[in-house]
Amino acid sequence: MTVYSLTQLEELLERHGGNVEANCELVSVAIESELGLEQVHGVFCDLDGEVEHYWNLAEDGQIVDATGAQFEALGGHVPGCSPIFQLCPGEPDFLRYRIALS
Repeated sequence: MTVYSLTQLEELLERHGGNVEANCELVSVAIESELGLEQVHGVFCDLDGEVEHYWNLAEDGQIVDATGAQFEALGGHVPGCSPIFQLCPGEPDFLRYRIALS
């Protein structure tokens, strides 16, 4: 079950300044705090290698990445489209996210 809406996430980003690409850790903390989606730390496998990254995980296993538009592999930010990426298990780009092992 999804516990958030795209509108909620976009409003949250707006409250936190809108420019989120270099602040994945802060944005994911805000999403966890305000919407209850678990913050995850790991790496994103972009076209030119792995990048340390933070995102959120919904109870249904869906990845919510409010700063994913910074990555070329996800197509970057498209003007007029939401910068928030929501990926379900089984989608090809889901496998680009790897959780860091402690």
